[in-house]
Amino acid sequence: DPSFLDTRVALNAEFEKPLTESLRGQFSANASKEYDYTSLGLATTLAHDFNQRNTTLTAGLSYNADTVSPVGGAPIGLSAMPTTAPASKATLGSNLKKTVTELLIGITQVINRSTLMQFNLSYGKDDGYLTDPYKILSVVDAGTGNTRAIDPYLYEKRPDQRTRQSLYWKTQHQFTRDVLTTVYRYYWDDWGTKSHMVDLRYRWELDSGNYLQPHLRYYRQGAADFYRHSLVDGQPLPQFATADYRLGKMTAITLGLKYGIPMGKKEEFNVRAELMNQSGDSHPADAIGSQRQQDLFSGTDALILQAGYSFLF
Repeated sequence: DPSFLDTRVALNAEFEKPLTESLRGQFSANASKEYDYTSLGLATTLAHDFNQRNTTLTAGLSYNADTVSPVGGAPIGLSAMPTTAPASKATLGSNLKKTVTELLIGITQVINRSTLMQFNLSYGKDDGYLTDPYKILSVVDAGTGNTRAIDPYLYEKRPDQRTRQSLYWKTQHQFTRDVLTTVYRYYWDDWGTKSHMVDLRYRWELDSGNYLQPHLRYYRQGAADFYRHSLVDGQPLPQFATADYRLGKMTAITLGLKYGIPMGKKEEFNVRAELMNQSGDSHPADAIGSQRQQDLFSGTDALILQAGYSFLF
């Protein structure tokens, strides 16, 4: 569709203040607006230092209230997508609500003069309209694997609640000048999705005062319980189903390089280039008929270029 255009405007404000000699608070608010999506949120984080400031306990809470306003209204889950003109569909209406609540607790520990370690545990709860109103599934013939002639596509349907947890570990170690940052995160939710993420960054200080920072990120995810690459004609419809690759089994690898130029003690200019590849099971074992000759997970390749300027007052 050459007329497709999506613009997002976002605003975020943060305020940090020492509350006592050993306790500091960070308070933030955010708002974003798209043509079909509005989000408003608040967050607060408290950090308490003790053990001669070698240990920090952190607790955070955030809440987002979102409004989903799909073009043409939100379709009823697993109903047929119109394929002939004039197109009409049964909808749940517009301006559907969604809330996202997050709780985080963590500890940061100074191991020695060169090493810092951090552990976080987070818990999240999503409620409301969690379906993607623009995602569909193909309904295929049980023998040929081709889409059926009548109502070949159904809108997806997801549960209206989701509980998420994650464990996060980060270690920073400084050598004579260079710094190695290692991150690992394990995520799981009650939709059946589990993932592992490893992120490595090495900041290499150059004699000129500038630095190079290679970056490697590896991500592996299992599929949600209701993920389907397609539905089979004649079989009972499941309670929930999606073909969204973001809820499917996949692997993502990112390779990047950042070049930084300090401009005094409080300013920095940097440029970053990264290549990202996402891949999945393009020929699953349960593919039917003609599907076995098709790429059912085409994957994504992305080139990311970024320039940044930071400063402190």
